[in-house]
Amino acid sequence: MKRFQSCLVFLALILMGACEDSNVTVKPPFVKVDPPAAINIAPGGSAEAVVAITVAPDYYVQANPAAGEFLIPLTLELDGAGVLDVGKPVYPPPERQRLKWSEVELLTYSGRVSIPLPLHAARSAEPGLRSMSGSLRYQACSRHMCMSPKTIDFQLEIRIQS
Repeated sequence: MKRFQSCLVFLALILMGACEDSNVTVKPPFVKVDPPAAINIAPGGSAEAVVAITVAPDYYVQANPAAGEFLIPLTLELDGAGVLDVGKPVYPPPERQRLKWSEVELLTYSGRVSIPLPLHAARSAEPGLRSMSGSLRYQACSRHMCMSPKTIDFQLEIRIQS
């Protein structure tokens, strides 16, 4: 029964998203990514990169994990580029909300959210500045509709220090 309810919520959000350009008061982007300044790490050392995201007022994104298998969770990915091991993002606890027309409780993020990413440099990492590619996938929603899923690409600077 819970799977059926999740499916109904997903379908309702998608159908509402078909009208995403009508009556939208906040203009895109609905989500902004703020990667940290350059992260310093020694060969063989560890560090944490905290990627901050800001969700526009009156909007939310699905948490990770999302409340149902058909909902699109916020997903943060970073390419380790060989000399760095990137751990799994540490997603914060979600906010719980229930839309008036649904019995399914959603797990969401809104406002400013910080997502730590553990990093570990290989002992053989040569000193210097590295640029790593990252992406944030999300689906922004309001209480009335959901936008099409989007991906924001960003760069994270890592300085390997001797």
